[in-house]
Amino acid sequence: MAFIALISIWLAGVPVVSRLFDWFFHEDTEGKRRQKEILEFERNKEIERRNERLGISKNLIAETRVNQKQLQPFSEAVVKVLDNMSETSYEDKFPKRLYFERNGYSALSGKLGLLNEDIIKKLKEYYIELLHIEEGYKKLKTIHGTPYGFLIYLQIKEKLEYDEIVKFLKHAKDVYVSGEDLIKNLKEQG
Repeated sequence: MAFIALISIWLAGVPVVSRLFDWFFHEDTEGKRRQKEILEFERNKEIERRNERLGISKNLIAETRVNQKQLQPFSEAVVKVLDNMSETSYEDKFPKRLYFERNGYSALSGKLGLLNEDIIKKLKEYYIELLHIEEGYKKLKTIHGTPYGFLIYLQIKEKLEYDEIVKFLKHAKDVYVSGEDLIKNLKEQG
């Protein structure tokens, strides 16, 4: 009977001892709770920044792909005609007019700081080069809407204009390659 009394006293004291144990070893629970809230807030902010970076990257990738499709005929002309002097089909033509999308880049310019500095630099260079290509193409009215093969005719007939066109096309191909690199970097960033 005494044994049962000791066990009941001991069981009655367990919550008290447990509370004393908690108080002694976790006396700063308010501070730890606050610290946990701060860490959770910072983690949520980082997730929010990562999601925003991902959204920015996706929008810029989409816009860059649209611009790359505009640049592709120039890059193909360099590879097919200038480098290989191969015959091309009549469907392989230069565009009649050239306009690059910049709306996404302009709209997101205030949020570009979330991206890597190297990517920001590449973006700025890419869009500046697109502007140069757009302006340069306006001056080359001779090739607007013409097949790639027309370049061979120009090479024979008008050497001065041909050299200017070749310079333009090679520059456009370089910008096309940098655009592909930019897309790859933006995918890695997101």
